[in-house]
Amino acid sequence: MTGHSRSETIHVVGIDCAVDPKRVGVAAATFTGKGLRDLELVAPRDTAEILDWVASRAHEAQSVLLALDSPLGWPAPLGRTLNSHRAGRPVEPEADELFRRLTDRLVRQRIGKQPLEVGADRIARTAVAALGLLAGLGHSMGAEIRLAWNPRQLPRASAIETYPAAWLLSRGLPANRYKDAGQEAVDRREEIAWNISPQFEAGVESTVRSQLIHSSHLLDAVICVLCGEDFLRGRCLQPRASERETAFKEGWIWFPDASAEQG
Repeated sequence: MTGHSRSETIHVVGIDCAVDPKRVGVAAATFTGKGLRDLELVAPRDTAEILDWVASRAHEAQSVLLALDSPLGWPAPLGRTLNSHRAGRPVEPEADELFRRLTDRLVRQRIGKQPLEVGADRIARTAVAALGLLAGLGHSMGAEIRLAWNPRQLPRASAIETYPAAWLLSRGLPANRYKDAGQEAVDRREEIAWNISPQFEAGVESTVRSQLIHSSHLLDAVICVLCGEDFLRGRCLQPRASERETAFKEGWIWFPDASAEQG
């Protein structure tokens, strides 16, 4: 699948999701087809600030792509199993089938890193919060937000699921321990911040770079924007025909992959 080639600008909003709005990071940039420009950041105080900030920028663009660092669906076998299960009865599917989505398994196969299991981990709470945020954003923007599957056929407002660690590994950058406290984590964030600067047409200003070094939430939000750019350029692994029904049900992690130009 080739990438986006239309002439209109697209506002790409990256959101590092969390249950607590104060731990959410939001970044936005404009994609023109040539590259990304006008990077902005916000560390919100509450959900209302997120909704207002994103909605105000959405009105300035012809279309908006939200790139969220959160699962947006659950494993299909988990839903089928829990629907009929009764306490005390055995569970037939293996744990990997119950708790890991198709897209999670493919990410592990491609990059060697396992995403958190939305079916078993507390990341499920983040997923619920992210889906609630999507609904709120749709209301604020006055547009239904649908999941995007084709960068050449985007609705006015759409969303994709991203995984910053996969983007970092695709660029040979550290994907572990950069969110921790301590000097080592700061050094890793600084390395990442310097390396992502050339991804923007005018680079990343020193004041913005300092914010990224200080906050892993804002750094992940910017990486989500870069994942959005890869999606728009057709660089991401897409579901094969045999995987699409499952992907539509469970969700899909969009990440750059060497085989993205598959048929």
